Amino acid sequence: MPPLRKLARVSPVSDRAKLQFVEAMNSNPIAVIEDKREDGRWFFSSQHNGDFWFWSDGRDDPHWRYEEIV
Repeated sequence: MPPLRKLARVSPVSDRAKLQFVEAMNSNPIAVIEDKREDGRWFFSSQHNGDFWFWSDGRDDPHWRYEEIV
């Protein structure tokens, strides 16, 4: 059995991200962490909509804020 994937709580900041949050993520703040790159970028997918995924440029991202759920 594959290991459980890590989860994060995301919140939209920009108008674009707010629209994606409502339309693609169904206002669900839980996202799956698909990858963490060495350059600080994180790759997420929607927990309930596998067709929606997005990158975050780290803590300085103008669109998304996030925190890993431990």
